[in-house]
Amino acid sequence: MDKKVFYLLHLANKAGKLRFGMGEVERSCSFNKAKLVLFAEDFSQNSRKKIEKLKIVKKVSFIEFSNKKKYGFEFHKRDLGILSIEDINFAKGISDLFKSGTED
Repeated sequence: MDKKVFYLLHLANKAGKLRFGMGEVERSCSFNKAKLVLFAEDFSQNSRKKIEKLKIVKKVSFIEFSNKKKYGFEFHKRDLGILSIEDINFAKGISDLFKSGTED
């Protein structure tokens, strides 16, 4: 499943529909652009508290997936812990992969 999710994330990035980092994700959520937020399993507790508030206030879907090192490797950024998807179709495709629970 990892390969399929990262494939869709790379397509979303190419389309300009992906935001990286806590600041950009918060901005994306506050402008109601974020459709889905993915965060790393090893995300810090303080940052988790911030996203818990976003979950309640903005009613955006959040999924815990992979780790910061893997996100950083895939997107050539250092220790990336959170990203948001601003396109409903990419968000739906990734959500469906998690719901079906298919493996590679």
